[in-house]
Amino acid sequence: MPLTLIGDYEWQQNWGIKFNDGRAQASVNNSSKLFNELTGTGEYTIETWVFPANVTQDNNARIVSYSGGTTARNFTLGQSLYNYEAHNRSSVTDTNGLPALITDDGDEDAQAALQHVVVTFHPDVGRKIYVNGVDTGDTDLQGGGNFNNWDSDFALVLGNEVSGNRPWQGTMRFLAIHKRALSASDIQTNFDAGVGQKYFLMFRLHTLNANNGDPDSFLVFTVSQYDNYSYLFSEPFYFVPGQSSVPTPFTMRGLRIGVNGKVPTVGQAFATLDMTIDDTNYNADTGHPVSARGTLVGLELGADLDQFFISFEQLGNESNVFVEATFDAPVFTGSGLEYSDIGLRNFMEIRESFAQLTGIDSATPAVRDTYDLVVQQLPSSEDILGFLSAHQMGVAQLAIAYCGEMIDSQAARSSLGITLTEDVTGNVADEHNKSVADWDTQYIDPLLVAGLNSNLLVQPDMTNAKNIIHHLLFEDVDGIAEIDATNNPVPDGLARCSGAGCTGNTAIAAKAACAAMLGSSAVTLQ
Repeated sequence: MPLTLIGDYEWQQNWGIKFNDGRAQASVNNSSKLFNELTGTGEYTIETWVFPANVTQDNNARIVSYSGGTTARNFTLGQSLYNYEAHNRSSVTDTNGLPALITDDGDEDAQAALQHVVVTFHPDVGRKIYVNGVDTGDTDLQGGGNFNNWDSDFALVLGNEVSGNRPWQGTMRFLAIHKRALSASDIQTNFDAGVGQKYFLMFRLHTLNANNGDPDSFLVFTVSQYDNYSYLFSEPFYFVPGQSSVPTPFTMRGLRIGVNGKVPTVGQAFATLDMTIDDTNYNADTGHPVSARGTLVGLELGADLDQFFISFEQLGNESNVFVEATFDAPVFTGSGLEYSDIGLRNFMEIRESFAQLTGIDSATPAVRDTYDLVVQQLPSSEDILGFLSAHQMGVAQLAIAYCGEMIDSQAARSSLGITLTEDVTGNVADEHNKSVADWDTQYIDPLLVAGLNSNLLVQPDMTNAKNIIHHLLFEDVDGIAEIDATNNPVPDGLARCSGAGCTGNTAIAAKAACAAMLGSSAVTLQ
């Protein structure tokens, strides 16, 4: 299918397109082939080899989409952080392919690495997602359905949405769209086959053949260009054309690959090889396997000009003393910056920590919607040197959402041992004259027990943490003030209120104290 390349993209020397902020798009007329073929069978498979540039891109960045914009599609394969998403329009989903099938957060299926990603749809079972030949195990709760509501006026687009505002950053090395749902065994077979143009690179073992008077024999590698900077040499085997056995058994030890007249000091995965080649594992068609490993060899002049050779520490009766290069200890000339022993929780770790501490499921609509809103404002790295004030704002908003749900849930409060007085509906009752001691017993103490770690070498002090919450809830001009009917009947503080407009104030104060604890370094650091 002809595609038009738009925007910022790069052709890769290993047969692929790298999308930076661009897309490859087919015309509606050419895309109609998909409509005709797939609606005819009622099933399909999207098969890709992709290399995501990162795991921070969100908002269902479009890898492959057959759509008409951000709100209407026939199908889409996208990436959101560590997740892959599959949208499909059918009789059991809406015109945007929702609800989507999304891989489990905890599995972190999407990685910034070369991956074989496959989406299948079958009218009996619905969608499935496979990564590197393995079913992710995520179930399509919508099931199957038909394509009677598909739109023939959509266009196929790679690396973005047709509107250009859902860019995916990464490299696509292969795309196939099948008009049937491939079986698990078919997908495994295709994964095992790999991707890219591969060659058998044959090295004639001249010294061995001449010394033994044997027919020509070869050491053969499977070679491909891995990326713009290296070649992949893998699965070497010994082979004698036209022979059903090894003419003369021999020893092979210390195999290294050289390029352009020199042996690189790195990437020598076969340097520890030490084996005897004999008839035991020799096959007339496939030779004698030498190793199942692979190694990367640096690209220097390009595939048309680079020349390779191999060397051995021992090959048959011939030996070569190989001396590993030695290097002087590097002289450090940097800034002396040291990395902290303290790390941040990242966006998903913060979300799940909040869920664990409050007892509120992260799928609860109110907290899920807040998370979706602020996720790009939460830390993406565990490096504390990258922490910004904007991160804390996102943390605070998410903490408030979780605390609001926890305080409003009788079951969640009870599971934490919180015994704030309740009204007849089970909600937190207003008690504007509650003493500091009662606040401690009924709420602050169980809140801190849930939120603060224990048995660590370095951890927050419970007394200091309680004092901070006291200042938040009970601060008066004279400090932390208890209620005194004679001298101080209505002290100031967030937990105290009198007159009109005080309805719900106790619950508000409890939520504020909870958010202060959840959003603090006691929870967000690790």
